[in-house]
Amino acid sequence: MTNVIDTLSGLTRQLEEWRHQHHSIALIPTLGCLHDGHRALMRAAQDKADKRILSIFLNPTQFAPQEDLANYPHTPDKDKALADKEGIDVVFMPSVATMYPPDFCTQITLPELSNRLCGQHRPHHFPGVLTVVARLFQLTRPDYAVFGEKDFQQLQLIRRMTSDLALSPTIVAVPTVREADGLAVSSRNLYLSAHQRRIAPHLYTTLHHIRNRIINDKANVTDALSDAQKSLQQHGFNSIDYMTLCDETTLAPIDKPQTNARLFAAAYLGQARLIDNLALYEDH
Repeated sequence: MTNVIDTLSGLTRQLEEWRHQHHSIALIPTLGCLHDGHRALMRAAQDKADKRILSIFLNPTQFAPQEDLANYPHTPDKDKALADKEGIDVVFMPSVATMYPPDFCTQITLPELSNRLCGQHRPHHFPGVLTVVARLFQLTRPDYAVFGEKDFQQLQLIRRMTSDLALSPTIVAVPTVREADGLAVSSRNLYLSAHQRRIAPHLYTTLHHIRNRIINDKANVTDALSDAQKSLQQHGFNSIDYMTLCDETTLAPIDKPQTNARLFAAAYLGQARLIDNLALYEDH
């Protein structure tokens, strides 16, 4: 049976017991509203460590005032049941006051990487993500921490922060989990109407089309990206925050194919902001 802990003292006692027994520990940080993507993270953690901690914390500092914090799906009972089914050892469900005491004022930023892509459109987001992840790392001191490649910019930021600050865990990346039609699994897919859900897979299809044009047809990168944005809008996407080719390490935009190039896209379909990414070269 999964142990649900909501206090720092309870978490500390459990961690001390595990460390006394020389167990390795993996952390899976989440916002909750768990789905098959999170299930893949849990299973990847099982391959790495003796014990697994799944944190469920809807982190307010990564949402801007006009964003969807109040409406973000909240399914704690379902989440605990899924964690139990997957054999998670501890679900850590802290309150906001536990994670951010009244005198808390630290914020972690990585401007070079966070000011691009999603950071250009959601400037509040990554400082909130990095700060809460760093705090979770310090509270749990895991040997491994597991993140999905769907949020690839977030993954790279966390890798950089972990390296720069010499934090404890090895970062484990898990490939994006997709529905049968290619749509990346996401909690925000619940915002889609039935009609929008039929349109949504075009985001992933479009990334494949861009890759084919650049690699096989030797198309100009700028032209391929521009045509793709027009195609998305024709299919019914409301607006596009970005569709670009970047160096996946620096996240800097590039206009020519290279080994570590990755396509990134973020677009609105109704009230849902969908993001996705695809390595330019399949064997990369």
